[in-house]
Amino acid sequence: MRSLATFCLAVLMIASLSPALASESETIKAINESSNALDKAFEKNDKAAIKALMTPDHISVTPYYDGPQTTDDQIASLPELKWDLKIVGDVKVSLLGDNAALRTFHRRPQR
Repeated sequence: MRSLATFCLAVLMIASLSPALASESETIKAINESSNALDKAFEKNDKAAIKALMTPDHISVTPYYDGPQTTDDQIASLPELKWDLKIVGDVKVSLLGDNAALRTFHRRPQR
């Protein structure tokens, strides 16, 4: 069974970031808020919410998949998902360009 929190996590998120966001800190806040909502959708195995929270061109790169995953790939793997993510410490978001960011954090299994 796949675990969505087995390692230190580095997630490459391709996101449609609104040009209306005035600053880098607002962009980072928006990324963290949408990521938290997406985590909750995965925890609940909510396919509709997952699809709504990801852009059609969304790609996730994580250590618990064999390679880059599209939204459809991730939804297809939900039956194998064992959600046990608990973020510890700080979350770091690095903006890579206008439409990409790298979000990293450490995790521990929930008990």
